Amino acid sequence: MKSLQVGRRLFPREIDRQAKEIPNKVFASIPRSSDLSKGFQDVTMKDFAWSIDRLCAYLEPLIGYSKTFNTVAYYGPPDMRYLIVIIAVNKLGHKALFSAPRNSPAMHRHLLNATDCHTILHARQIDIPSMVTGHKAVRHAIPELEDLLWAKGEPPRHYPFTKSFEEAKNDPFLVLHTSGSTGMPKPITQSHSYAAALDALLHIPPVNGVPTKSLIVTKGARAAKVFPPWHVGGSTLLGLCGGVWGNSVYVWGPADRIATGKEIVEMVKYGKCTQICSGPNLYEDIVNNPEWLELMEKVEYACYGGGT
Repeated sequence: MKSLQVGRRLFPREIDRQAKEIPNKVFASIPRSSDLSKGFQDVTMKDFAWSIDRLCAYLEPLIGYSKTFNTVAYYGPPDMRYLIVIIAVNKLGHKALFSAPRNSPAMHRHLLNATDCHTILHARQIDIPSMVTGHKAVRHAIPELEDLLWAKGEPPRHYPFTKSFEEAKNDPFLVLHTSGSTGMPKPITQSHSYAAALDALLHIPPVNGVPTKSLIVTKGARAAKVFPPWHVGGSTLLGLCGGVWGNSVYVWGPADRIATGKEIVEMVKYGKCTQICSGPNLYEDIVNNPEWLELMEKVEYACYGGGT
């Protein structure tokens, strides 16, 4: 499969293309344990593509194929399974919904009802009954991340994404939501054309010799990107765009907690990060600690976004 032109590529197809043509391209790096001093393990594009197909094979008997883009919610710890779920349910004709764990049960139920969601996927350790109290959606636990990425045995059956850009451009890709600071959170549906437009942004030439931020954060660096994967920054913008459309390596924080300034410092130290993408409050933690600040000498670029 030849690469489609920039701005008209589709994530599911491009991931499969790269897995075939440049399988050893490093897409992400995940911690070996919750103790970040134990180091990180790189995830290649082939690893990522195969994990998606493994999840498709696991889900097909449970949720089948959809011709109407059924909504499938996922709740899990902040690990790479969020990205795997996005593409896997797309390949099966569904769309994923991510509801932030901090949301109240009423907020979770509101988003499930607003998106007509009747299926919930979750990591085994997540207490779904307490999160969505009383909601009647069917629930399925999914495999552990390591089992999806590196299961032993035969390669998984391949699940192709067969639609062209013209056929899929207006189809839903992912559902996130507003903050809920002014009432119930409102679902926001991203289309495949939205994701493809982000691809085009990476090819805007420098202005007066200064490259765009999008270009900087997606070109060839190991980056500590600590926006959670249920946030637009940690899912589409940095989670997928940087490693698929670009060549950056998304270095993940610990899966058992949300990263703080301490974790960012450890990601730089043990994950060999030269970039940081974070909320502004975490930088405040770092600059107020002289020992941590000294370790930041290895960082070439830091950007921030979101609220405090």
